[in-house]
Amino acid sequence: MKRWRKIMKPMALNRVLSQDTRNEKGIGFTVMVSPYAVPGTVTGEYNEDRKVLEIRFKYLDEEPAKSHQVDAHISLLEGVSSGRLLGIDVDVDRLDVHLVQVILGAIDTAITSTTSSNKQVNFKAAREVLGSAKEELLASLSG
Repeated sequence: MKRWRKIMKPMALNRVLSQDTRNEKGIGFTVMVSPYAVPGTVTGEYNEDRKVLEIRFKYLDEEPAKSHQVDAHISLLEGVSSGRLLGIDVDVDRLDVHLVQVILGAIDTAITSTTSSNKQVNFKAAREVLGSAKEELLASLSG
């Protein structure tokens, strides 16, 4: 059974992702991220049948996912409607480099390759969540 790890509170993560700015009249405002765009929990589990590390992000709501192959070892699962990062599948058995760097690099590539600012913010949020839980997720590989 998957063990979901609660990550930092959505509002705390929102502060990390928010932007303070000023408009052309010098009026200041803060742009905040919707709580629906920030994952609340994350889990990682090695799937023996598929021989992949499955990392999953859970949000306030659920939606179907579509798979997007990033490279020979990594697939991203994105929400069909929202484009949110719902999961990452990593072929760890054939991967010969540092796992966390490869996963974060794949997310960075996805961030820079999209033109959707909502998707960029969501992927950055998922990257922060993954970074905060990396030790526990990697421990799932060793049982």
